Amino acid sequence: MDDKMIISNEYIKHLKTIPLLFTTHVFRFSIVPFEGVYRLYRPLYMLSFAMDYRIWGLNPFGYRLTNVIIHSLNAFLVFFLIYKLFSNYPLALLTSILFCIHPLHTESVCFISGRAELWVSLFTLLSLIFYINYAISLKGLSYFLSLLSFIFALLSKEAGFLVFVPVFVAILGLKSKIPKNSIIFHFLSFIGIFAIYMILRLTVLVPMQLPFKSPYPFFWDILNFLRVLIEYIKLFIFPYSLHIFRSIMPISSFSNADIISPILFLFSLLIITIVSIKRKKYVLLSGISWFILMLLYLISFLYYKDFRCVSMEEHWAYLASIGFFLILAYLILTIKRPKLITIVSIPIVVIYGVLTNINSSHWKEEMSFYRYNLEFIEAPLSIIPRLEFMDVLTKRGLYKEALDEAAFVLSTHPQNWIAYLKRGDTLRAMRKFPEAKEAYQNALKIDYFCWQANQRLKSLAEESGGVYKEEVDPALSPLEAKIVSLIRMGDFDQALYALSQAISASPTPNLYTFAGITFGKMDSYEEAIEAFNAALKIDQNHLLALYNLAVTYENKNLPEKAEEIRKRIRQIK
Repeated sequence: MDDKMIISNEYIKHLKTIPLLFTTHVFRFSIVPFEGVYRLYRPLYMLSFAMDYRIWGLNPFGYRLTNVIIHSLNAFLVFFLIYKLFSNYPLALLTSILFCIHPLHTESVCFISGRAELWVSLFTLLSLIFYINYAISLKGLSYFLSLLSFIFALLSKEAGFLVFVPVFVAILGLKSKIPKNSIIFHFLSFIGIFAIYMILRLTVLVPMQLPFKSPYPFFWDILNFLRVLIEYIKLFIFPYSLHIFRSIMPISSFSNADIISPILFLFSLLIITIVSIKRKKYVLLSGISWFILMLLYLISFLYYKDFRCVSMEEHWAYLASIGFFLILAYLILTIKRPKLITIVSIPIVVIYGVLTNINSSHWKEEMSFYRYNLEFIEAPLSIIPRLEFMDVLTKRGLYKEALDEAAFVLSTHPQNWIAYLKRGDTLRAMRKFPEAKEAYQNALKIDYFCWQANQRLKSLAEESGGVYKEEVDPALSPLEAKIVSLIRMGDFDQALYALSQAISASPTPNLYTFAGITFGKMDSYEEAIEAFNAALKIDQNHLLALYNLAVTYENKNLPEKAEEIRKRIRQIK
């Protein structure tokens, strides 16, 4: 992912293009598979890459150094926050040390493209600290800086909206000077900023990524979310076999034995919370609420990679881990004998530090990174890293291994046109031009409008000394054929201009369908759906419009609507 986000991202390399980072999603600048699904608006995250590029160029050391610096700042802010809240130096110190050295954070720090987690954590902690400082001193500047940090958190990662909840949970154990009415007003001010952010996202800026529709009733989503919490706790205590694209199998039936653990966990959580409230154990309450609230948004993204598994990526737990480490540090420090505290805490710190060093070694070189992680990731989640690994293998001249990866992907996902594209790239590097051409043509058989395949075929013909000749559908009119050619070569602006002229003169189902396909290639799914429906108003049985409408619904993660359209297609056929 780092090569897509940094090396091939021209928008972070030129000062004149930096303003564009604030008006579009992070994947607009790179060819990333399924980029339409991930409409992530993170301008400060992208701006940090632009700043790194001005200093370091493409030297990965500088980018990793930036991540390490941000993580170190976060560890210091964790110490400062806990000390501000509870005036307990050992508690603050041990919590920050555990946060700093824990192996689970290796992905967040070593994965350069995963920097968004570091940024949103930095501004979340700053927002909390400034507000707590205001609660103690009533200095208006601190309140203003808290709101400003909240805005920066939103511009770092969408989950930044979670800040305003723990801001007010965190002051449970604080002797605040703020009147209750003012606290309500402050809470509403955070919500107001978030509302403005949402309005701008829905109108002027990048449309919000809609929550992924769950295939299961909400009851099962809650239980699966609780299972994710349990798995994270296990990884905090026993950080073994750490890897990207971690997942667990979902439960959706009472006959599944895994249903017992989330139910027991929920009851245990309720009992601990009630006891903590009665005994005024504000440290435990703060830790529990922080841990859960900072992961609560995951309910909408449990199945975002595949409906057959529950996703739980390691870097998602970065900010939430503060709550767990606060509880762990508190439990260690409740030991009455100081020597025993030392005997318990030092081995934990040393073991976690060693494991962090071992785990970080897998991120130093891309070949070892992919080989290590692919040992743990199973299909279908292994598809994306395998396709990325193909690029690395081809670049290194390991062509046979690259072709083996393509064969593996196609054996499980024969309609994956990206695998055919990358297979063609490998064969082209081997100077096997006829086989490369066949691979690109196979991609076109899956997606007739695959502009990446057409561009590769054109450049392949030039490289091999041949002549590129685009296939023309004889059923199309000359104007329609010209528009299709523009779409297939990725010239979407010219295609839309020609379509607007043609539709205003004589609207036809084909023209509206081609407009929908163009919008779909540009990830403008609402406009694409509108265009396909316009085609279907003229001809309700227009198969090309129906097929692409179903694909668009799938890209918007609306499988039920997609299946309805496919039923119509089957009835027509």
